Amino acid sequence: MVWLDDLHEYLNAAEPLTPGMLTRLTARSGRTKVVATLRTETSQQLRGDPTLPRETRLLLEHALTIELASTGEDPDEHAVALHTYPGDPALRTRGLGEFLGGGPQLTYEQQEKYRATAEQKDREDPGWPYRLAAESGDPDAMYGLGIQLRAALNAASIEDLLDPGWPDTAAQVTENAQYRQAECWLRRAAEAGQLEAMVELSRILARRDASAEASSWHRRAADAGHPEAMYDMGSALAERGELTEAAGWYQRAAAVGYGDASFRLAAVRYRIGAALVERGEFAEAERWYRTTDPHDTRGGMRELAWRYHQTGLELVGRGDLSEAKSWYDKAIGTGRAGTLAGFGAALFDFATALEARGDIEDLDAWYREAAKAGSSQGMYRLSRLLDGSGDSEAKSWLRKAADRHHTEAMTDLGALLAERGRLDEAQTWYEKAKHRSSDAAAGLGAVLAQRGKPYKAEVWLGKAAEAGHPAAMFNLSVVLAGRGAQREAESWLRKAAAAGLPEAVDKLRARGWRRWLRR
Repeated sequence: MVWLDDLHEYLNAAEPLTPGMLTRLTARSGRTKVVATLRTETSQQLRGDPTLPRETRLLLEHALTIELASTGEDPDEHAVALHTYPGDPALRTRGLGEFLGGGPQLTYEQQEKYRATAEQKDREDPGWPYRLAAESGDPDAMYGLGIQLRAALNAASIEDLLDPGWPDTAAQVTENAQYRQAECWLRRAAEAGQLEAMVELSRILARRDASAEASSWHRRAADAGHPEAMYDMGSALAERGELTEAAGWYQRAAAVGYGDASFRLAAVRYRIGAALVERGEFAEAERWYRTTDPHDTRGGMRELAWRYHQTGLELVGRGDLSEAKSWYDKAIGTGRAGTLAGFGAALFDFATALEARGDIEDLDAWYREAAKAGSSQGMYRLSRLLDGSGDSEAKSWLRKAADRHHTEAMTDLGALLAERGRLDEAQTWYEKAKHRSSDAAAGLGAVLAQRGKPYKAEVWLGKAAEAGHPAAMFNLSVVLAGRGAQREAESWLRKAAAAGLPEAVDKLRARGWRRWLRR
């Protein structure tokens, strides 16, 4: 509710109240009522003034006028007044409404009269709340009037109006005129620069097959920065396959936070990159992905890495290692190759092929990339290359490979821990690899023997010895001799010597038994 006391003060101000100003004053969600007070004699003077501006006269002519009579003789008013203010004797002859400036009666009568008049005006002219300001040239009011007129027609009648074969009845003629009037006001608003009107007008034109003009108005709204129009332009262009232009419009819509424009923008950018990849324009695709999707939210760079990886695989298969090297370099450069299944294994195979060919330049770098991509073989091979350099990195990669259940890595880690006297840890790693490696079984048997568990040691040394492990044969002979099984012990000692184990050869020559173990 907006209350303008002494209305003539607002009409005669430096910036007088006009229909356009009134429209802006009430432009808010929900219904807004504007109530003004004016003494009867002042109202008569204004209405009879020939110099009164046209816009002021329009305001007065379209206003709902309520004349308040004195409430001094109303017994109900007297009762309310005395009940509310029992100590004021003046209220015995004056009503509370009159005493308070006519406020209660004014509000009640205004509501009743407004309701009845509004219902009648809605029936006679659906756009009447906007018409006054619209006729005064206010673009927003023109748009509001056009929308009100159009909203008064249901969807079915609008479709009928656009159908040339619809019966030419009196109702059709009336509604058709109203529909054209709605279009007229929207067009006037659009021509005055009202963006919402441009969009709504384009929809009306599109529904009656004036597609060229509809597109023109929609484009004008988009060019002027209307969020929905910009979004629609992006959608239309994307549907036609004009992806670069579509991305530009989606980007503008996303910049003002419209709907899912950001999501659509990412999708279009991905399609652009994917199209470049399909055409084999990998360098341009990579440039596009890096500039438009730096975090690779849609996986474009990952797809590109996979293409690079596949090309590298094909070249390795053909024996063209030099060319394969450049493609694997590109794959690694995307920063996404490590997420590809099998990439680490492929790099390991590539590094192995380079090593077999004698191309050892940067060999550790290729094994390192394989290790970083998750290849346990790459981790183990890198640890072997770095071993002896005194670099703790070798042991770090050895443990990482062991953690990934690489058999040789688990066995070597067990041996390393046993050499340092950490027999519990050594046994743990040997236990993990004992069924997959005779070296691990032999190492486990030796550790068990050292920990005073000869019977368990005999089991695993026996398994390794049966598998042809010379050191296990020698150590098994020592364990057997320790429990008095001399003939069996000598048999395994001879087998170890036959396998070329120096300790076994020396032992046989000495023909003496000493209690010591070799891991």
